[in-house]
Amino acid sequence: MKTIPQALQVAPVTIEETLALKALGQGEATPFQQKLALALIMKKFSRAYDIPFIEGSSDGSAFLMGRGFVGNRIDLHLKQPVSALHPDEVKNES
Repeated sequence: MKTIPQALQVAPVTIEETLALKALGQGEATPFQQKLALALIMKKFSRAYDIPFIEGSSDGSAFLMGRGFVGNRIDLHLKQPVSALHPDEVKNES
């Protein structure tokens, strides 16, 4: 069996997470499934909260940083007011 490089490894995905992601993609996810799918993307796929360092592998570390960047952008857009991200386009925010 071939070993998967550490930079490409993903924590095991549960059947509930797979079903939630599929439902999200189809626009049919329940509120719980939406949160579960987002957590899957942020924690397991992008590894946004991990330390992106693989000893002896600058390429692997760089790859993890790229994955984490995607998660950080998602996190930024979830936490910031729309007016802060698009100041010229948003007049008032509700």
